[in-house]
Formats: sequence, C-alpha cells, structure tokens
Amino acid sequence: MPASSRILSGSCPGPNPGCDEVGYLLENRVGPETEVRFPGDLAASNLLPEGLRRAIGVRIAELVATYSDLALGTVDASVVVAAERLGAVAVATLDLTHFSVVRSAHASALELLP
Repeated sequence: MPASSRILSGSCPGPNPGCDEVGYLLENRVGPETEVRFPGDLAASNLLPEGLRRAIGVRIAELVATYSDLALGTVDASVVVAAERLGAVAVATLDLTHFSVVRSAHASALELLP
C-alpha cells in the first residue's frame, strides 16, 4: 500500500501547483522510494489535483501577499485555497512551519495531518 494511502483514507483533493512540490518534499524528507509511488497514486485517483481558475489565482495571490513575511509561496497558498473551496479543515503536509501559522477564510485553524 502506498505511503500516502496509509496516511489518508479515500481520495485526497489537492491543487495542481502542489504536485511538483509534493514530489520534491517526498524525495527530500521521506525518501525516493515514497516519491516513486506518488505518481502512481495520482494515476489511480487516490490523489485528485484541484483545477486552477481565475478566482483561485486571485485568492492565492492574496494569501501570498498577506503572508509575505513568512514566504508562504504559491504552492502552499494553493493548498489553503483548495481547503477553503472544499470546506476541508484538515490538510496533509510535511510543512508545519507555514501551515501552523496561515489562517484560512473558513476555519480558525487547519488540522495538520502528517
């Protein structure tokens, strides 16, 4: 069973800009064996990339500007926006530095899943 499937049950929506970042973080923080399984999870629809629309881009830009002192970045902001759009209060991340600080529009704090 892929590592991401053990952490999350069911499908896990996520932003398209996040796919590259997820691959990078898996390789550098977990190991290349886990990174190799990531594209397979995408292909099997265990992880579902969220589409990027104009309004989403505007919201991402707002978050990046709001948290410019934190250097939030496009990928992390897109994860927050995906959570907002989907009403999700939990996100799977290895980046506790950013996600423990950022506040979404729909929840006082996001639950961070390892």
